[in-house]
Amino acid sequence: MVDYVDAVTDKDGPDYIPPNNRIAVFDLDGTLFCESDPTWFDFMMYKYRVLEDPAYRDRATEYEKKIAGTVQSVIDTGAVPAGFEVEIGNCIAQAFAGMSVRDFAHYVRDFAERPAPGYIGMNVGEAFYQPMVQVIDYLQDNGFTVYVCSGSDRLVVRGIVEDGLILAARYVIGTEELISAKNQGDRAGSDYVFSNEDELVLSGKIAAKNLKMTKVSMIAQQIGQRPVLSF
Repeated sequence: MVDYVDAVTDKDGPDYIPPNNRIAVFDLDGTLFCESDPTWFDFMMYKYRVLEDPAYRDRATEYEKKIAGTVQSVIDTGAVPAGFEVEIGNCIAQAFAGMSVRDFAHYVRDFAERPAPGYIGMNVGEAFYQPMVQVIDYLQDNGFTVYVCSGSDRLVVRGIVEDGLILAARYVIGTEELISAKNQGDRAGSDYVFSNEDELVLSGKIAAKNLKMTKVSMIAQQIGQRPVLSF
């Protein structure tokens, strides 16, 4: 890594890469952040929302509770059913439908401050691999722009990395949840005009689950150029 960075930052060398092209992308779970602690952050937050959150648990549907039970099974066995990542992505969106984007950001941060199961003195949102945090710091110190590209909801990931990595929200690529205006109703976004008195809310619908090839597409759409490093 050091040899590579030395080579691409040497203006007189054959491998020099201008700062505008020094782009690195990192996966989140299992790369920067522990995905077995005891499972993915968004899985745990969903399970809490449906089964424990006093503001929502009495409104949760039987289907949502069933999916929360599957999350517990994932925690117990480590086995994730085929297609479950897409299924729970839709359920996470539905469980927070109608919540304002601002309130959702606070919800994610509040959940991140809950004690991590099985640890002493560590919160759920602090489960970053410190050597990987050092890698990000090292790259940023050498003129790299760093993005996190995750299969989790983009708004969830923002709440984790803004504090844990000191990474601005605009550098997060994730599963896209549709956002609408509180007063929009059934009108299309191309027809409705947002006003100062209105508010952005979660629609409860997923536009694109950021997995596999979709990650490549989303990187191309958001960044507009090919990264030189991918973790």
